[in-house]
Amino acid sequence: MTTMDTVTITVDAILFDMDGTLIDSTPGVFKAWATFSKDYSLGDSVEIAHATHGRRLYDTLKEYCQIDDEAELIASAEIDRFENEVIEGGPTALPGAAALIEQLHSPDIRGWNIVTSASNGYAPRALARAGIPLPPDGLLVTSNDVSHGKPHPAPYLAGAEKCGKDPTKCLVVEDAIAGLKSGRAAGAKTLAVCTSTPRETLLASDAHPDYVVTDLTQVSARWVDGKVEDAIALNEKFKTLKADSSCSNGENGCVGDKFAQCVGGKFVAQACAPGTVCAALPLVNSPGTSITCTTAADRDARIAATGATPGGAAPPPPPAAPPAGDNNAGNGGAAGGDAQTSLTLDPDVIAKGFDNDGQSVPAAGQVASLTSKNNFINFCKTVNLPITNGAQVTGGSCNPAPMGVIPSTKNMPSSKFVFPTNGATIKPDTQFTIQMAIRNLETGNFVNAQQNYFAAPQQLNAQGIIRGHSHVVIELLTSMEQTTPLDPNVFAFFKGLNGKANGAGILTADVDKGLPAGVYKLSSINSAANHQPVLTPIAQHGSLDDAVYFTVA
Repeated sequence: MTTMDTVTITVDAILFDMDGTLIDSTPGVFKAWATFSKDYSLGDSVEIAHATHGRRLYDTLKEYCQIDDEAELIASAEIDRFENEVIEGGPTALPGAAALIEQLHSPDIRGWNIVTSASNGYAPRALARAGIPLPPDGLLVTSNDVSHGKPHPAPYLAGAEKCGKDPTKCLVVEDAIAGLKSGRAAGAKTLAVCTSTPRETLLASDAHPDYVVTDLTQVSARWVDGKVEDAIALNEKFKTLKADSSCSNGENGCVGDKFAQCVGGKFVAQACAPGTVCAALPLVNSPGTSITCTTAADRDARIAATGATPGGAAPPPPPAAPPAGDNNAGNGGAAGGDAQTSLTLDPDVIAKGFDNDGQSVPAAGQVASLTSKNNFINFCKTVNLPITNGAQVTGGSCNPAPMGVIPSTKNMPSSKFVFPTNGATIKPDTQFTIQMAIRNLETGNFVNAQQNYFAAPQQLNAQGIIRGHSHVVIELLTSMEQTTPLDPNVFAFFKGLNGKANGAGILTADVDKGLPAGVYKLSSINSAANHQPVLTPIAQHGSLDDAVYFTVA
């Protein structure tokens, strides 16, 4: 294993999960589920233990033991009985947890908290048994403090509120996918520890952690002007990387002084511009790093400004920027060669209208357009963000791919839900099939969403129809009269409709477990093959998507 330099981030507070992050209660949890599986005839207790990890015990007992009456659940003391068995199993502190909490623990600073899916009766006992101190001033957030458990954002929003901090300026430390999704939905940065879930599973999940470490021995912290500064050692790769080092597709790094991208399980290196080297640099206005080509002096100055040792910092898991150098290097014209491999802009495709800011014909409220004489080919050099590079970069990125081919007005796509219809009522917790009619979209065209996201222009088929696919998403409302905008990070059901529509032009999606009682919004998201929203030739047009509202009761 190679040793990496550190990545330093500064946040206002750190919000820790408990089980699987700070303490290990696995033996007790397995023992408790074995007892309850026998009492309630549930089947494989180990499978249930894994499936319920990171969720509130209140929710999992209701689901698996089918205790529908809340009063019965509390009065029967089943939660207490379960948690007592876990305590008897002897929770222990996980590697690095006690040392990290010791670095943070200060009675005068409300800068860290524990946000757990356990109850307020269990959590303090488990922490005491494992030798982990409680947060200052009783800041602990338990299942009793929130109406929704993880992956809902409520737990970590409550954790940030108890610290008096903005959740977007907090770091959530979690081992479970449900918890990481909860932290991200709350707007926080997320650090995943691979104590209960393999690294590969975490990175492949829809939790999209910003940082990943093996355990908390790789994390240290200190207070700087009332803020907590994390030096996160992201082990593996970098200083000893070679071109033949194994890697995961989409991964970026530096091989020597060259920028390297992983293609087909091996690094492909690209030389930086003269006078520059490849380095991972801390971002200027936000936590994290980007991998790019820069001068050695700039590299050392930016890393030194974080308090870390100059010489390059390790990248967080999300893919970052390819080389900034060579964008203006001449390699000969496209004439007589392959225009799709040439690094020179062909004059025939320059849009001269891009040099017009539109203000020669003024209109009330109209603002000037950005302008370019070279089709914005180097636009991403003007922003301090990583290149999208085919990945879903949750922290923001810059995408250099052209918008692509635009259909005619007669070929603009649209969709309409066939079932459920607007105002419909369906039964709770009962399987149903979404049906959506689609027109003017050649369905069944979708690329690898992890490696080719927004990575190619929109394309048309021979009939001038956009090649693409659709999605459906269901969101829970507080009522049919809700007027507050919804949070796009939170949804009850999401499905990519990657197959072709049937002969009647209908796409379908099965909601296998149905939905709990409530009021919901169902929307379509029609996309081109590379997952970008479909583009049309005119500004004034009808909606390209559909939405209906229905009740589950």
